[in-house]
Amino acid sequence: MRAYLLTGYGAVADNVRLAEIADPRAGAGEVVIDIHAASLNPIDFKLVHGALKRISKYKLPRPIGFDASGVVTSVGPGASKFKPGDAVYVRASRDSIGTFAEQIGIDEKLVAPKPATVSHRLEPQRKTLEVATKRHKRHIKKSKNAFKAVRL
Repeated sequence: MRAYLLTGYGAVADNVRLAEIADPRAGAGEVVIDIHAASLNPIDFKLVHGALKRISKYKLPRPIGFDASGVVTSVGPGASKFKPGDAVYVRASRDSIGTFAEQIGIDEKLVAPKPATVSHRLEPQRKTLEVATKRHKRHIKKSKNAFKAVRL
């Protein structure tokens, strides 16, 4: 599958590349999701520019991206909240980033159902962040320009 990989820190043009990587497999408690849309947020730029190096010890190269929406394609052992065909939002944790890809394998605890009345385009990313924020009781600053859709 194709995914955007972080290869180093600094300018995006010099440190992010599109590459072929292995398809994910659902591990225990995980689901694999075909990603239909992913959002580009301020944290993604901070990650690429190296602002998170001290708190996130990533082995490079690695896929990047925190938010997405898509459809569940497979479910690992012990995962019970979703089934193949379910439309969902994803808010990856710092350890499970990788939504700038065609698929992601991720803990089902980081996934929420997408309402049928909402498209996979831009709105899911806004809702994903809202759900994650409420769930983890974190406070974030809202920005009009924080949510932009990215398509592979």
